[in-house]
Amino acid sequence: MRGGLLNKARRGELALRLPVGLVRLADGRCARDPDAGIQASIIAVFEAFAATGTVPGALRQLFASGIRFPQSVWGGENAGTIIWCDYNRVRIRNILTNPAMLGLMFMVDDAAGGRRMGTWIATNWKRRLGPW
Repeated sequence: MRGGLLNKARRGELALRLPVGLVRLADGRCARDPDAGIQASIIAVFEAFAATGTVPGALRQLFASGIRFPQSVWGGENAGTIIWCDYNRVRIRNILTNPAMLGLMFMVDDAAGGRRMGTWIATNWKRRLGPW
């Protein structure tokens, strides 16, 4: 089974589940979710992280602002719907580190590069994401 997945990836045909905030178009490309509330929620994560520089700091700022996190339901009778829940450290970190969300693949090697992931995101997210 893994061989089949690897072959699809090599051919560029492997379509993985996208994080909340992104949708797959009919032609297979990814695009931002057209829902303004979802966009505002995702932007709030990057802004909070840029302001604080840490995931716990961003979490405190998001709780203080009252903004909720959009969560997509993947199974059951409500599959495909969005529910709104509180942020947590894992959700924030997933948004900040998901290559699909950032629109690029990157790894920062703390030992060799001397940079922390948080520093890279806090200084480059606006340039990479462009206007939402």
